[in-house]
This record gives sequence, structure tokens and C-alpha cells, in this order.
Amino acid sequence: MVDFLERLIRIVLPRVRDFAGVDPGAVDKGGVLNLGFREQFVFPEIDPEQSNFVFSLGVNLVPRRRNQAGALAAYEKLGIPFRKTAPAKGKKK
Repeated sequence: MVDFLERLIRIVLPRVRDFAGVDPGAVDKGGVLNLGFREQFVFPEIDPEQSNFVFSLGVNLVPRRRNQAGALAAYEKLGIPFRKTAPAKGKKK
């Protein structure tokens, strides 16, 4: 699991087209991070020439901390690149 997670963070996520970070909204209230990939070819060990099928892939990470804030902090410590949200603009008076 550790090897898979490391490859996911360091190799797979940067290979996703137009990747700007994982949306923090992908972490639910229970702290589970849900990632989805349209095709399995983002993993470099899968050769598109030798694969007869294209399928989507879902990855769910379930932390020990069962709350959203604690899980987000743990995921950031693991190195998962979260998208930086733009600060809300204040209303002009």
C-alpha cells in the first residue's frame, strides 16, 4: 500500500492532464479521499499497446482520523498535492 501511494503521489498524479492539484472537496466528512481516473494508462507500468481494454479506476483512501479536518492535515503530511483555493473576494462598499 505504501508503494502504491508513493507512486500515486509522485508519478501518477503529475501525469494527469491539466492537473492542478487534488480538490479538497474530494475528502468527505468522514475523512475518506476519493480519486477517480478516466483510464488506467496514467500508471506507467501499463502499456497501452498491450492492453485490450480501457477502464476507469477509483481509489479511496480511508484514514484513521475519521473527520475531514484531521484527514486533510494527514493527507498533506503524506504529500498529496491539494489544489489551492482562491480566497473569497470581499464585497465592495
